[in-house]
Amino acid sequence: MTFFFDSNKLRVDLGDVELPGVYKSVVRNQDGSLDLIINIPAAMEVVQRLYERQEMVKRNARLQRELSAGEYKTFYPLTTDSPYVISSPDVCQGVDPLHVLVVVHTAVTNFQRRNLLRETWANKNLLTNRTLRIAFMLGLPTDVTTQVMVENEQAVYGDIVQGRFKDTYHNLTHKGVLAYRWIQEYCPHAKLIVKVDDDMFVNPFVLHEVFYKEHSQASRRIVCHVRLKSTSSILRGQNSKWRVEDYEFRGYNHYPVDYCNGYTVLITPDIVRAMFQASRATPFFWVDDVYLYGLLPQRVGRVEYVDIKSNMSLKFQTGLECYQKTVCSLLAVNVRNEGDMLQLWKMALAQASPRMRDMLNKAFLVTA
Repeated sequence: MTFFFDSNKLRVDLGDVELPGVYKSVVRNQDGSLDLIINIPAAMEVVQRLYERQEMVKRNARLQRELSAGEYKTFYPLTTDSPYVISSPDVCQGVDPLHVLVVVHTAVTNFQRRNLLRETWANKNLLTNRTLRIAFMLGLPTDVTTQVMVENEQAVYGDIVQGRFKDTYHNLTHKGVLAYRWIQEYCPHAKLIVKVDDDMFVNPFVLHEVFYKEHSQASRRIVCHVRLKSTSSILRGQNSKWRVEDYEFRGYNHYPVDYCNGYTVLITPDIVRAMFQASRATPFFWVDDVYLYGLLPQRVGRVEYVDIKSNMSLKFQTGLECYQKTVCSLLAVNVRNEGDMLQLWKMALAQASPRMRDMLNKAFLVTA
């Protein structure tokens, strides 16, 4: 530990962590020692950084020892037991029957995307005789300002669920396990779970008229873009975004389980609790699609996959061309920006069947 003084300002250097501070006073003790009094702004943030650094050092050292010994101790998602930062327990309270629960994996800074979903296809007041609720899954931001904005957002909408992990790409598995945990604790009576990423447009009329009708009465079912086992390569290249370490799936060149591309997944609620419990015994793997919709269902057993790849598109232009037709049957389309979302939303409103239009809240009939 090294101290640097500059006028009345003080910096404490701990290697890769530096504490900014303001010198206040010195107290001499009876034994001749000195107590240095320092004011450190954002002290809790600094403590959190120190804790994370210490834990990372411990974990890396442990991992290196185990790898050197030819062993690897498995880890499990921290969201199985860690306290919520924000829990939103009232989202589904008093809503019975609850036809559809939309669970959105969203980056903590994507405020506008969340608002757009609330205002368009995932609006809880969209249909008069079908109930829908939405919950957004977040991790922790890297700065206090963003966290304050999230807490303000929660005060307005009350639909945020936030876990105690950094909101990063490699922590998406934690976010998904957090979602399973929250659903089985606070919303187990939903008839159909729709998990989406925040850059997906879902046609609510196709969802309710076709997919809800077909799958809400089913059991032990996952509906998605299915990736069959032994068909998806495990990438171990040094520069790949999806690089998998050598000790993960050792001996395999392809993922040995069926799983989903996770951008839009429909899940029957009867297996959610079982999949959350399975996460306590399933070694952590950071590729969330494989873990959440492959490894956990495999451990649960007797889960049916229904492939709807042909009903979804990750290419906005393909979706746009479909919606420019008289009727488009696509359930979900990836959008590039907020303007694309609004464009598809207006097209979907215009294409809604007479039955769906009869179910529309009058406020939305004005914009249709």
